[in-house]
Amino acid sequence: MNRRVHTMTRHVPMIQDNLLVQAMRLRALRQVSTWLHGRPASLDELLELVNAQRIIVPQAIEQGDEYHNKMMKFCHHAKLPAPECFTLNPLNSAGALIHWRILAILSGMLQEEDGKFWISRFPVPDIICN
Repeated sequence: MNRRVHTMTRHVPMIQDNLLVQAMRLRALRQVSTWLHGRPASLDELLELVNAQRIIVPQAIEQGDEYHNKMMKFCHHAKLPAPECFTLNPLNSAGALIHWRILAILSGMLQEEDGKFWISRFPVPDIICN
């Protein structure tokens, strides 16, 4: 299974988001931010770390895109400001951290043991699997 298929089917499902899914996304991103910084770190610090990697071609996520609504809902849930248009390079909002390309970058930055723990600690919710 290629990385996009895996990420799309296991970590960013195209379903109606609910509070459980949003809360899990937020906890997962806070956990990976802490691991990568070696201390408790904010989502904004995680955003800066991803931007420093400079490995994604510039891309905008326009209104109407399937990710746009997910990012808006995530921002609302996490009480983060949300732009009208999200961008991936540079990331212009912590809401864009839930995009499959960003999740793939983050998982690649983790130590193997941390990556396995991340997947086991934040499994796909039953609402998605059924």
